[in-house]
Amino acid sequence: TAFISNPTTNTSTSPAMVARRRSLPTWGRRRWRGATLRGGRSAHRVFDAHDAFTRLVERQPFAGEPRIGYAITSGLLGRDGAAIDAMRRALRDEPEAIHRVPSDPLVRDQIRRLLEVYAQRVRDDFFDGDALVMVGALRLMLGEYAVGYFAVDAAIKSGDTDPAAANLRRLLEDSMYGSS
Repeated sequence: TAFISNPTTNTSTSPAMVARRRSLPTWGRRRWRGATLRGGRSAHRVFDAHDAFTRLVERQPFAGEPRIGYAITSGLLGRDGAAIDAMRRALRDEPEAIHRVPSDPLVRDQIRRLLEVYAQRVRDDFFDGDALVMVGALRLMLGEYAVGYFAVDAAIKSGDTDPAAANLRRLLEDSMYGSS
């Protein structure tokens, strides 16, 4: 599935594409819950959830929610490149989808686990723009807006010109101060 990590893929915002994205069927919380790690089947559950998100991204290439799920499960599997590319793509194509990530405790636990991975990358190299964007996105999902804003703002000030970073900063500003 080459388009999962290809940031140059056409991301049309024509009225027809926007309407098509909005009309996509709801894909449900069970995909997120499938990514939760419990007992001896933890790796199996993450692989299953990753496969499910991969199929959803293939069927709904412009939908942000499956791409965010793909990003999270890729990160949990140690596939940093795929995780970062998918998160950036979701933030470019449909940034508001990040607000629809389920907030149940099991999903939040996995987001926190992944946050530790990227927070460590930032501690190792504060100018790691990809890690800063991931920290910002994960903090937004956890409702930690100010810390997320600081991370993505640092990425932008360090030279990150990807529209995904600008969209994420706007989402964090809106979350902190209300929509403009």
